[in-house]
Amino acid sequence: MYQDSIRLLENVNASAPFLVELGFLHINVTRDPEAARAVFDQALDSGSTGWPYAVMGEAPEATLDTADTFQSEILYRLFRESADVKRKRQLLAAIEGLLMWPLALDVPPISNTAVLYQQVVLARMSLKLGPAEKFHQTLQGVVDPCMGALSDNVGWNDRDNLVCLATSLGILGGTVKDGQGLKRAAQILPSAQSLVWTQLEGRERDV
Repeated sequence: MYQDSIRLLENVNASAPFLVELGFLHINVTRDPEAARAVFDQALDSGSTGWPYAVMGEAPEATLDTADTFQSEILYRLFRESADVKRKRQLLAAIEGLLMWPLALDVPPISNTAVLYQQVVLARMSLKLGPAEKFHQTLQGVVDPCMGALSDNVGWNDRDNLVCLATSLGILGGTVKDGQGLKRAAQILPSAQSLVWTQLEGRERDV
């Protein structure tokens, strides 16, 4: 049934959102990461005209963001489960190449926020495989835009940037001597920011 639906949607170049939903099914129901990876690859390989998809009406930017994030998660899960260094390197290469798929080339990410999780996963893989310089450069490439986004006047992306910043601090805390302070900061950041958001939302309701 799914394959028939995919073929019909492919006729109007509208299969990617459906493939992403099918990927969720493999993650949460069948619990088959390899099947999920294959489906997300198919979505990323679909390309886009830049216009909202027919039938489902989803914006291609949103489809790319979701597919990129969940494919990053799947690749990292497979990376952690494997003891084969050669396979780990193949998975690292897959992460590095996510934005070279046709969908990403047709519809570039709308902001740095859209690719932050991919970079977090790349940093984690680089920490395991090296070189150390690549790990540090990649992690710095997460921290800097997160700090910039949290310091500007735009609020829609603050939650995602805060989560990625906290995750980065936690990763860094595990790599340095006496890194407990960084790990503690990573734990405190999300809860502290949630308190601020709750207070601000309360003030808005009172206005």
